[in-house]
Amino acid sequence: MTVQLYAIPFACSLAAHLALREGGIPFDVTWVSRDPNSEGRRVLAAVEPKGKVAVLVTSDGRVVSENAAVLHYIERVGTWADAPDLDAQLARLAWLSYIGTELHKQVLATHFDFAAPQVSKADVVARHLPRVLAHLDATLARTPFLTGQGLTVADTYLFWALVLVPQLGVRRSAYPALARFWGALNERPSVVQTLAAEREAYERTKDDATP
Repeated sequence: MTVQLYAIPFACSLAAHLALREGGIPFDVTWVSRDPNSEGRRVLAAVEPKGKVAVLVTSDGRVVSENAAVLHYIERVGTWADAPDLDAQLARLAWLSYIGTELHKQVLATHFDFAAPQVSKADVVARHLPRVLAHLDATLARTPFLTGQGLTVADTYLFWALVLVPQLGVRRSAYPALARFWGALNERPSVVQTLAAEREAYERTKDDATP
């Protein structure tokens, strides 16, 4: 069973990319340029009308979109040891929701939105981001991963966010538990492979604009 992932290098689809590798799921990636006029973006829109990553197409033709749904699907079909446990699933879904709303949309999406006013970008970084990172840091000070002793799809989503946080002028080292989490994940073969593939794809697609 091979699934098809539609992804933009270093966009939030990195979380799904990493989760597929960590979950041992055979997959292919269709890399899409950030340029909205590129051919890849038109291909993506034909698969998923919103035209946003991550999008997963399963072997039976099911189209799964939106990060929480994509990551939940990967959890269900991958090799995550405790995936059938309801309490564990609920904990992961809660973290997926928290990261998606409080960190992804509130902070990262605002910061990387070229049309967003500069005052809005500065506000979320100064006022909102420290509170979110402090909560995550406090959680990871008690346990190696967000929901306990094992890596889950919630952690792959957080890892993607931590890839981008330094671009907001925030040092990961200012949050000791987050820094330990970051260091530990970077030692995993799945992370090394994911980041290498994302870098290669970024170099290949960054000039894919269509006149």
